[in-house]
Amino acid sequence: MTSADPTRTRPGASRASAPRASRPGAPGPAATLQSSVALFVALVFATWGMRVLLQGLDWWLPLILVCALMVGTSAITRTLTRRRWVPPLVNAVVLLGTLTALFAPGTGLFLVVPTARTWASFGANITAANFSIQTQAVPAIADEGITFLLVAGIGAIALIADLVAITLRAPALAGIPLLVILAVPALTLLDLSDAVSFILTAVAYLWLLRAGRPVGQRRLSFALGAGAVAVAIVLPIQLPQTSAPSAPLGNAGFSTGVNPVLSLGRDLRRFDEHTVFTYSTSSGKPQYLRLVTLENFSGANWAPAVVKVDDNRTVNKLPAPPGLAKNIVKKSETTDVRVGNLVSTWLPLPYPTSSVSGLNGRWYWEPSALSVSSTDSTVNGQDYQVKSVIPNPTPGQLAHAGTQVPNGFDKYLRLPPDMPPIIAATAEQVAGNLTSNYARALALQDFFRLGSFEYSETAPVSDGYDGTGVSVIAKFLTAKSGYCIHFASAMAVLARTLGIPSRVAVGFLPGAANKENKGVDGREFTVTSHDLHAWPELYFDGVGWIPFEPTPGRGVVPSYAVHDINLDPLPNAAAPDITVPTGAATAGPRVDPGQQNGPAAGGFTAESGPPAWIGWLWFGGTVLVLLVLGLIPASVRAARRRRRLRSLRDNTATASVAWQEILDTAEDIGARPPNTATPRENAAGFDAMIGVPPPSRPGVVLVVHSAALERVLSAVEHEFFAEALEEHESRQLADDVVEVTAALRSTLPRREAFLARIAPASVWRRIIRVIGHRE
Repeated sequence: MTSADPTRTRPGASRASAPRASRPGAPGPAATLQSSVALFVALVFATWGMRVLLQGLDWWLPLILVCALMVGTSAITRTLTRRRWVPPLVNAVVLLGTLTALFAPGTGLFLVVPTARTWASFGANITAANFSIQTQAVPAIADEGITFLLVAGIGAIALIADLVAITLRAPALAGIPLLVILAVPALTLLDLSDAVSFILTAVAYLWLLRAGRPVGQRRLSFALGAGAVAVAIVLPIQLPQTSAPSAPLGNAGFSTGVNPVLSLGRDLRRFDEHTVFTYSTSSGKPQYLRLVTLENFSGANWAPAVVKVDDNRTVNKLPAPPGLAKNIVKKSETTDVRVGNLVSTWLPLPYPTSSVSGLNGRWYWEPSALSVSSTDSTVNGQDYQVKSVIPNPTPGQLAHAGTQVPNGFDKYLRLPPDMPPIIAATAEQVAGNLTSNYARALALQDFFRLGSFEYSETAPVSDGYDGTGVSVIAKFLTAKSGYCIHFASAMAVLARTLGIPSRVAVGFLPGAANKENKGVDGREFTVTSHDLHAWPELYFDGVGWIPFEPTPGRGVVPSYAVHDINLDPLPNAAAPDITVPTGAATAGPRVDPGQQNGPAAGGFTAESGPPAWIGWLWFGGTVLVLLVLGLIPASVRAARRRRRLRSLRDNTATASVAWQEILDTAEDIGARPPNTATPRENAAGFDAMIGVPPPSRPGVVLVVHSAALERVLSAVEHEFFAEALEEHESRQLADDVVEVTAALRSTLPRREAFLARIAPASVWRRIIRVIGHRE
């Protein structure tokens, strides 16, 4: 083993002092930096396309910062180490620390190290984001939950894109994570794709292709990429346009989320009015059609109840509405609904509905409000029939309900602990001296509808009080100008202050009679996007939930809610002189938090947050996933080693298999020899590595290692002359490989040896080769 040329650089002997020669054709530092900049620009343009989903641009800055953090951190890390698994690992740690500092402040060690409380906070953010996504329409408000989801998701995508494009030097594959970002709007609504963002991202992607390839391949890569982008842009324009047969009523979509409140004003302010659906009734009378009721009031906004889907709650038969007594006059009604381009998982229905037929998909009713929603479909293009029983209580029956509230209705009286004083003062001034809930409800309705309030879709926006929270209601009561959601929310909150159970319904006004359709004798009605509406529903014992109409100039006041047939206002219908008491804010009936009933079916609301075990579940699951992902390379490497040794012991492998195992082990410990070196030159380098033992290793072991390495080398050289191994030689070779590789690993400190097993470089090299990287 001493005959090797001592002047030749030996593998491992100089790995700590001399840098490895650059691969021919590999991009230099300048090209790598250019690739990083191009990738960052592409990520920024791709995320910009999400503006069609979200209001404003406040959410974009955190995404730009996290993209810069991922690309910049990786670029800095690559200047400090050549190990390709280090930059993505550092990026993952930085991303996790950033999320901890920004979205779970005060829960981490040293601000950035996550703890169990951090994972609980992350779980709460994810729960809030899911709830917000379900309860908002497009464009949505990027609240903290949605922003957390965006930063975490875009950060992970940026990490993957940097790993593929820069670390693994496969820039073409970086188009996949970019495409994922660009596809989000289209997956939400088909007509929300942003062509400008796509084109800008494509230009940056072409720059990345050109910067990230060797000089000789840049023109070809750029030409292929430009051709693909051009086809993607031009082809949809040239192909004939198609329209879904399920949307015959128009080609303009109209969307609403589970909680349309947040987009209600935007939709009402649209200049382009579109047909949403048509319907006909057996009685020939128009109807309010409700999408969903908002029952949970946090003080900041209204939200629907969170319930779990029950497969037994199918729409072929719905239960009787709560509280409706037998002595209340009811009238059966059949409604045929034909939906155009309404994108919603909630079904427009009259209340209360008895059954629904003709729907496509799986639809279920929820128990508190009998609203109907789907887990796998939307209402778009549906054609269905509704059976309903419409109650018509008399004023006497409503007055007879008095002020009694049945048990279990505490959540419909719940108010935040501190409200602006004007809310309770207004309720008391308008209806505090009345003796029944019915009289109070009429007084509240007339206060808004017949008093000095005016309907305006623009005033809340221009004056900065658009929304449904208590602060907005306080400003609305002073400004006396707003649209339906302000009137509905204000009346519902004032009703709760007076002890009347209330909620807010969101749906559609009855629409206009379709006089052109003579085939149904004028019984068909057309509902447009401008008919989107909100109104309060109040509960009366023995009658149930009934709607009121406080919005001036909109909708129809039910017969039971008209104080006088001639619409004469109540004496106190005009705006009263409100005297706001000094001191602490007042509120109506409130429920002790310890006595609050949780959401139906065991769910929990975004306000209450998830139970503590959810945080531990997230923590444990994340740790488990990270462990599994971290062990995949080591598992692949161990399986390959076992397969090689087994084939040697079975005399089914050649000596080159044994030699390759030694080469892979050397690469794993950071001592990969040059591709141009001969086996004997490589063996000389390995012998030098294990030839200087630590003081604790007996010298006799060195002789054994050298002999084992010599036998493997001799077998490899004999193989060049087509000399097959004998069975006993093959088994001996397996033992020699085990001995030599163990000796190579023993040259590293324990910590480095452990890391070499967990992240074997030989596996990463094969991954790179699979995706097109040539060593």
